[in-house]
Amino acid sequence: MAVVIDVNRANASQLWPRVLYAVNKAHFIAIDLEMTGIGMRNKKRSKDLAERYPTLREAAQSRALLSLGIACYTSTETAPRTVTWTAQTFDVALFCQRDYVVEPQSLSFLHRHGFDFNHHVEAGLPYTPPSKAQVLGQDDKPQQQHDPAELFRAIIAANVPIVAHNGLIDLLFLYESFWAPLPTTWAFFTNNASQLFANVVDTKYLSEFVAQDEASFLEFVFRKHYRNQNADKCCMPIAMASYTRFLGPASYVTVAYPRLANKANVREKVKVCGSYSRYGFCRNSSCEQSHDLDEILDQLQASKPSKRAKVLEALHDTVEVADMKGSDDSTTKPAVEGHRAGYDAFMTGYIYASLLPTIGEKHKGQLYIMGAKRNGLKLVKSAFSDYTATHQAAWKQLQALKCDRR
Repeated sequence: MAVVIDVNRANASQLWPRVLYAVNKAHFIAIDLEMTGIGMRNKKRSKDLAERYPTLREAAQSRALLSLGIACYTSTETAPRTVTWTAQTFDVALFCQRDYVVEPQSLSFLHRHGFDFNHHVEAGLPYTPPSKAQVLGQDDKPQQQHDPAELFRAIIAANVPIVAHNGLIDLLFLYESFWAPLPTTWAFFTNNASQLFANVVDTKYLSEFVAQDEASFLEFVFRKHYRNQNADKCCMPIAMASYTRFLGPASYVTVAYPRLANKANVREKVKVCGSYSRYGFCRNSSCEQSHDLDEILDQLQASKPSKRAKVLEALHDTVEVADMKGSDDSTTKPAVEGHRAGYDAFMTGYIYASLLPTIGEKHKGQLYIMGAKRNGLKLVKSAFSDYTATHQAAWKQLQALKCDRR
């Protein structure tokens, strides 16, 4: 069972030191966000990121974060050539203090996946995105206890891999919400991000271009790699932090791990939905084929490796969609029961931990970009321009904070 600890106004005094300690001791940190929307989806499909950026920037500036999922993974060699990972997973409830846009599609998506809006309003940790004047020190920002921006700075200061799945939108929202106002151009953003997010690893990029999985949406990749790690005694042990058993039952939730392969589904020739197997949803409200990811994986893994591509191609419908956060369709069936940023962060971290023995700590700063066929996006600073003034000021404050902690 995976344990996801809920961090909110009611228990922050008890848990905040524990969260910061977990971040400081982590070997890598996986993240995920829930938002009130991501803007006009059809405007994000330009292959030119410089053209797409104004829409992405506007979305991050006008929408808000609802929760921040963090999974802090540490490793211990428990036996020769056997590494046990300990995962401390937190779901930090957030409540933005400035006006923001809420999209009906996103509300519907979150409601279908069990998001508690009452809890968000009653217990979310308040945060206000920093203004330019505040970042530059021209306007003092009031000190806030249990400030989510403090947690974000601690994650950056930890100087370990920061793992996200399809992470570009996450990085934009984190930057705007906790670091500084987003720069006006894509070139300036990538400059700043090359320093701020130098340690970011995107598991969707790894799934598409390194592992070359049959599909790359989060739960499919997690379930596939979970099966691989638990097949033929090739197991990657995952332990939960021992202190969770001392927390009150209202402070955490447990989520069962997915099941392993079931050959009976193959013998019975269960018919699975092609669209769902590739993208994690189906627009056909009358679809009678299986939307069960375990049954889909049973079919794929029962076929010989040389035939899997053909099997998958036969399953798939010819549809093109954006794998974006918070997307919703009234006929879409959910991939999981419940939807939490914390558990999504746990799954993202598990994928990365399972790939580490074969890829090492490569592919930092490499992001998945929809439509990119080979290399995705590499965050690299331009040789012809410097960081923006707000980023330099925020970075200087971060370095001073790191020195104070020594």
